[in-house]
Amino acid sequence: MERTFEGRLRGLCERIDGAVAAGLVARDGIPVELWGGDEGLDLEALVAEMLDLVRALTEDHRVMSLGRVLQLSVTTDRYSIIVGALSP
Repeated sequence: MERTFEGRLRGLCERIDGAVAAGLVARDGIPVELWGGDEGLDLEALVAEMLDLVRALTEDHRVMSLGRVLQLSVTTDRYSIIVGALSP
């Protein structure tokens, strides 16, 4: 079993049919490790945008007393993006 973050992210993508990238990102938005990508896909920019979206949703949910956002998915005509927390 691969022990590096890069190896684990690569292994994750290899096990998920159609996966092109995976990332591990700190709460402050700084990528710990990113793996893969696709032509025309700026993975670092995507990570930053998704984190901003999660933060905005978390604030909205706090105001409405809905709880924390634990997972978020976005589907476009090119990609399905899944964001999830590894720890609370």
